[in-house]
Amino acid sequence: MSIKTRVTEMLGIEHPIIMAGMNWATMPRIVAAVSNAGGLGILGAGAFTKESIKTAIAEIRSQTDKPFGVNLTLALPGAKDLVQIVLEQKVPVINVALGRVADIIKAVHGYGGKVLATVAMAKHALYYEKDGADAIISTGYEAGAHAGNAGGLVLIPSIASKVKVPVIAAGGFTSGKGLVAALALGAEAISMGTRFAITQESDASDGYKEGCIKATEEDTILSDRFDGINCRVVKTKRADVLLKRRFAMVEAVSSAFRFKRELDLSWGEIIKGGLSMSQAQGRSITDMPILAAGLSEMQKGYSTGDGTRGLFLAGQSCGGINDIPTCKEVIDKVIAEAEEAMAALNKKFKSK
Repeated sequence: MSIKTRVTEMLGIEHPIIMAGMNWATMPRIVAAVSNAGGLGILGAGAFTKESIKTAIAEIRSQTDKPFGVNLTLALPGAKDLVQIVLEQKVPVINVALGRVADIIKAVHGYGGKVLATVAMAKHALYYEKDGADAIISTGYEAGAHAGNAGGLVLIPSIASKVKVPVIAAGGFTSGKGLVAALALGAEAISMGTRFAITQESDASDGYKEGCIKATEEDTILSDRFDGINCRVVKTKRADVLLKRRFAMVEAVSSAFRFKRELDLSWGEIIKGGLSMSQAQGRSITDMPILAAGLSEMQKGYSTGDGTRGLFLAGQSCGGINDIPTCKEVIDKVIAEAEEAMAALNKKFKSK
C-alpha cells in the first residue's frame, strides 16, 4: 500500500511517517534507520555541541542517502550556533520550535531544503506559515515532553482549517489506526516520538524502554515542575519527588554549570538562551537554572534508565506499546494497519 500526501511529495519520503527529534534518543543510527525504512528521521540537536553535531550529521549521511532532518529548539542556549552549522551542512529538513524563524526559513529555502515548524496552538501555526514554513507539526496534549493543552482531536482539524500548508499530527500516535484518524482529521502525516524511542535502534537505555512499556496510558504526568515548562513524563519515583518540591536552587545552579560544560557553552550563550526562553514562554531568565536541571534529569532518564535518578520523557501512547521492534518493523506495521483500517471503514460506508 502506498499513501501519498503533500508531505510525502514535498519531503521525498515513501510513507507519511516522521520520527520526532528527541534529544539523547534520536541519534544518528536511528535517524538513518527511520529514513531508510521510508519515513523521515530527525536528529535531536539539543544533545550536541557545535563540533559534535557536525560529526553526527556526517554519520547520518554515511548510513543513508534518504532525506533526514534536524530538530532545533531555538530558545535553548547555543541554538544560534547550532542553526548556523546545520545551515552550512545543508540539512534537507529543519524542524524548528520556540523562536523567530523567518531568516532561517529563507536560508533553508536558498539551498532547496524544507522547514517544519512545531506548535501547540493554532495562532502559532499562522505565525510560522506567514514566515514561510513548509509544514506545521501540530503537537497535542497526548504528546511526551513539551505537550500542548488541547488534544489532537481538537487541535489537528483546528490548525488544518486555518493554514494552507500541510499539517503533521503529533501526540499519541503509534499505529495505522492512528494514521488513518490523523488523515481524516486533516493531517497529511504523523509524527511519532515515544514509539520510535522504544525501538532497537533508539539510543535510550533498556531501563527507559522497559519503564515506558510497563506504563499505562494513565501513568504519565504533565506538569511544569520538571523544567519550568509543561512537560509530560512517566510516573517514576524521581518524577514524584519533583512534583512535591521544585529543584533546590543550589541543585539547579549545579545543573546549569554541568549543562554549560557538557554542551561547551559560554555564560553569554546561556543568558541569551534564558532571555529567548523568557520571550517564547513568558518565563523569567531566573528560570534558566531550573530548565538546565530539568534537561539534566531527562538526559539521566534516557541514559541510565533509572527512574529514581532521572525523568522518562514519554507520551500517553506508551500505554499501547508492548514491544521493542526495529524502526522498519514499526513503519511497515503502521502502513499495514492503516490499509486494514481503511478497508474496514470502507465496508461501513456502503452506499444504499
